[in-house]
Amino acid sequence: TMEATFSKGCPGDVDEDSKLEQTEEHLSHVEKNFPVLSKISFYPLGITDYMDHIAYVVNTAMDKGLYNGSSHYATELSGDVHDIFDYFQEIMEYAEKHIDHFVLQVTLSVNSPSLAN
Repeated sequence: TMEATFSKGCPGDVDEDSKLEQTEEHLSHVEKNFPVLSKISFYPLGITDYMDHIAYVVNTAMDKGLYNGSSHYATELSGDVHDIFDYFQEIMEYAEKHIDHFVLQVTLSVNSPSLAN
């Protein structure tokens, strides 16, 4: 399992504390594929049209065939690891462009017995 929090615009954030060093090398060329279950919670903050942005995040998951249901304040995803991370990249680029302050909470699970059901 893995848990991660991505955010932009949070009071008290310091650039040096919140950014990892970026390189041009990406692991997207890795041929290994495996199923992933994920739960995400997306919180656009300080804006009145926050539901439009949440709808975009959920609808994008549906359009990509990753949507696996919902629970209280969360969207459940399932799919190939590459498709899940490509989706995260897409919604982060969307959020960066359209929202000044947001939080994305992600939980990932691999080798889950739930996949066998």
